[in-house]
Amino acid sequence: MVYSFLSSALYHALSYPHSWPVVRPAELASQIYGEALKLSYLSPFRSVCVYGGAPLGAQLFELAKGVDVLIATPGRLIDLLGRGIVSLAACRFLCLDEADRMLDMGFEPQIRRVVQRADMPSPGVAGGRQTLLFSATFPQEVQALAGDFLYDAPRLFPPPFPLHTTTSITTLSEKTTHIPTPQF
Repeated sequence: MVYSFLSSALYHALSYPHSWPVVRPAELASQIYGEALKLSYLSPFRSVCVYGGAPLGAQLFELAKGVDVLIATPGRLIDLLGRGIVSLAACRFLCLDEADRMLDMGFEPQIRRVVQRADMPSPGVAGGRQTLLFSATFPQEVQALAGDFLYDAPRLFPPPFPLHTTTSITTLSEKTTHIPTPQF
């Protein structure tokens, strides 16, 4: 997921991220940030992670260096937008990760507030925003959110899994012995 954002970022702009993975909670943001750092190692792409509960000063310092991929929780992002520190005018990729959990936790109003901002590029137009929505389940609430935020989106579902567990497990073990190579 994060790899697609990194490979698609086109230019580097101060506090104008090109990608915004929306995540909740902060632990998931930190995990995605760690993966983004691995994927962007030795590349010109810069990722920054912002979330509530962490010192704002350190996050502002990182944002001031510029950002291509902003990994953010909705609340902290709304705070930064309100302060005029971040703009989503250059955001071309929006990823709503674990959308079902964010809805269960009551974050729909915050997500709508950010996505429907005037400076957020519109989906479905040339040069507009691509939106990706990931959800472990697909209840009616997530479907409604998808209908509002996605444009001409395909739906991908994993293959059905068996609903039973196996009753027999075979364990194989093998003993190996190291034989030194003779020295001539």
